[in-house]
Amino acid sequence: MYYQIMKKSLLFIMSMAMLATFGCSDDDNKAPWEELPSGSITGADAMITFNGERSYGSVQLKADNSSKGVINVVNVLPGYPEVTMDVDMAQQPDGSFNVTGATTLDTPPCMLPSSKSDEKLVIYNLSVEGNVTTQGKADMNFKAVLGDNVQNHVTGTWVLADYLPLTPEGMANAPVQVSWVTKSGGVEMDARLSAMASLLAGNIVYQMLKSVTFSPDGNVTALYSSGFDLVAFMEGGIDKQQGRYIHVNNDWKESPRNLAFWYSPGNYLCVTPYMPNIMAQIAIDNGEDPDLNNGALPEMEKQLLEKLAQLGVDVSVLMENFEYWNKNGIPLQIVRSDYNSMSLVLDEKMIDSVVKAFIPALDKLDEKLAEMIAADPNDPVVKLLMTEIMPELGINKLADLGSLWINDTESFTIALKLNRAQ
Repeated sequence: MYYQIMKKSLLFIMSMAMLATFGCSDDDNKAPWEELPSGSITGADAMITFNGERSYGSVQLKADNSSKGVINVVNVLPGYPEVTMDVDMAQQPDGSFNVTGATTLDTPPCMLPSSKSDEKLVIYNLSVEGNVTTQGKADMNFKAVLGDNVQNHVTGTWVLADYLPLTPEGMANAPVQVSWVTKSGGVEMDARLSAMASLLAGNIVYQMLKSVTFSPDGNVTALYSSGFDLVAFMEGGIDKQQGRYIHVNNDWKESPRNLAFWYSPGNYLCVTPYMPNIMAQIAIDNGEDPDLNNGALPEMEKQLLEKLAQLGVDVSVLMENFEYWNKNGIPLQIVRSDYNSMSLVLDEKMIDSVVKAFIPALDKLDEKLAEMIAADPNDPVVKLLMTEIMPELGINKLADLGSLWINDTESFTIALKLNRAQ
């Protein structure tokens, strides 16, 4: 009987030992780095910054071992829908892992996540420092600096010139310089057309933009005014005695960072607004949570195109032209004689398709203008358009601008004149 009891006891002990041995899961034997989440970390769990500013998107860490891994970030770095980079890992006392890494980005930033350029050029030197926990929390700080080869002496703050384009000397220093040569107008008519277009465009730009800064991290920011009052601009913003523009108001605001980016290959400045971040900023301004904005961009893009189509804009032509801009940025030719002033120039070849896309909308604007005249012929905007601007441009209705562009334009350039801030 004693033997039977001992036999059963030994069998029980052996069974428990085997159960303990084979019942242990692989998880119990995993190293700490193997406990790190393999999926994407998003929303409030992903506290991510880009050049010191909050960015929204997802990050994924794939650990190869305790000291090496690869991170993949989606819609975090403005202009780069997806970036993958090798990182070093270091375990911390709390079981989390610090990660550090650096790489170069050799394609231009793009406007939309669906776009990516094939052009190879070192745009950014990118680095990251952060931490990932086994509970699926990520704290990542990305920093980028433009490569020296794409800064091209553009880096810095620039202010608008302020001379009126009413004399040859003034035209050379006006904030906006338009040269519009027609086939039938003659030298005098072309000079008047160019001066009026320069005066009008320059006044609007001067009143709404005080300065623009091209940062070494690729950001484009500006001091701007959101108020638009064409009558006030024309009545109070022009000092013909001094030959200069005057600021109508001084309620300047600084634009947020990480909404638009720049780089300068050769004699061009390429500017790229990044739509996901612009949409996130709109959400913030509306008191909404950008972390909950996933998937909203395509719908907003669709609504914008529908509104443009309702105004008469040829959306198909517009989108064809944006195909290149989406991937490479909006190209502006740089013309300068020294490094303290520059003109950013567009000519008719660069803007022809965009202008033609908007020409069909001029008929609808004429309909709106007719409604305004019928409602109040003494409306200040109506009087300004009908008695000053349109006669100086040599047109009877806004749609005439379309005919002038398509049938009578021989050459056209528009330049934004900037001086380096002292």
